[in-house]
Amino acid sequence: MDEGSGPAVVFLHGLAADLETFAAQAEHLRGRYRCIRPDMRGHGGSANPPGPWAIADLAEDVARLLARLGVDRAHFVGHSAGGVVASRLVLDRPDLVRSLCLVATAPECNEKAATEFYLRWAGIAESDGMAAALTAMGARRLPDESKMGDPLGFARGCRAIATLFPEPLTPKLAAVRVPALVVVGEKDWIGVGGSVKAHRALAGSELVILPGLGHQPFTQDPAGFNARLDAFLASAEAADPAGGKA
Repeated sequence: MDEGSGPAVVFLHGLAADLETFAAQAEHLRGRYRCIRPDMRGHGGSANPPGPWAIADLAEDVARLLARLGVDRAHFVGHSAGGVVASRLVLDRPDLVRSLCLVATAPECNEKAATEFYLRWAGIAESDGMAAALTAMGARRLPDESKMGDPLGFARGCRAIATLFPEPLTPKLAAVRVPALVVVGEKDWIGVGGSVKAHRALAGSELVILPGLGHQPFTQDPAGFNARLDAFLASAEAADPAGGKA
């Protein structure tokens, strides 16, 4: 989805999701920004190439999309696994990134998270389908079957994110020099620790822990989240007035 005009903002969704994740934010911003919402590979309407995938592959997908769209540089908003992809992109292609807003994400994971969450979910999706995988993830309500996504794409994405255990991004983020906002809900089921680590690694970043909110603060309190995103993007624009072609 590509809508609106102005400086480009790219929204990257997480696992078992699609471009509709940030629909409320795009609607809010599209009068002032060009809002680009791709489906991650293996999700939504995107292709599902054979695995294994690396996080760098997911970041390269985004870089290639921006090249096709004629976007030289953009602000990035990434949720959960989408935040991991945005973090990888700023390391691999810093020329593309004007700012980072990382939501409910982490630049690393421990062995328990890799094996008991990501790799286990991947196996469940492959053997029993997306409904079983979403249930294992703790979903309280399942979407219509047509909205559940491809179990193989989900599994390949999970395995890519699991590589944050042996190959954390945290040490590398210390070299990043772009405006960064790290947002996490106080009651996020994955905890706030990963967001704190991202904040500490990103020089000059701002950390916002939202009281009472969980893993998707942008849907739980869209007005509050949008206000914070507005202020951050305005500040990032002021810090980088040259911008980029969008």
